[in-house]
Amino acid sequence: MNRKPLRRSAAVLCALLAGALALPVAAQDAKKQPQKQSYRRQLGPNNPKVRVEGGKTYLWYGQRFEQPDAKSDKWYDITGSLLKPEDLQFGIGKDSIRAIDDPMFVKPDDQRLLKYLPRSPYRIDENPKSNDEIMVIGYAFGDDARAYPIALLDQHELVNDKVGGKPVTVGW
Repeated sequence: MNRKPLRRSAAVLCALLAGALALPVAAQDAKKQPQKQSYRRQLGPNNPKVRVEGGKTYLWYGQRFEQPDAKSDKWYDITGSLLKPEDLQFGIGKDSIRAIDDPMFVKPDDQRLLKYLPRSPYRIDENPKSNDEIMVIGYAFGDDARAYPIALLDQHELVNDKVGGKPVTVGW
């Protein structure tokens, strides 16, 4: 039995627990606390975001505050789908959540993490008291390792980065 992968995984886990990984910070987003609101609901019958024309069924994919326009190019052809369009949910719209494309990393003991890290609704205690309490998703490739705070991923959902010289996308 080859134990090398297990040792590497254990080393990454130990590095995460010891706080030895770099953590990204998005200071510009720290002041923008999202307001909790429900933005998903079923489309239901006779919704303007569903259009039937010439025997084809189309679903609109525009932005949240736009009104569907039959002449726009923001319609998907969903003809023949097994799902009924009125049972689908409409979210906030295509590309409404910005990914982090050029993350900035700091040392795990950097006090800016506690100052600028956004609140996470997925923690019992939404305000960590120390950097050791910050929940992260870790990724390592070769000798390169990163930790991405879940509170930051709650707002951005995706980080596009390079780890070990290879492009990666971390999603939450």
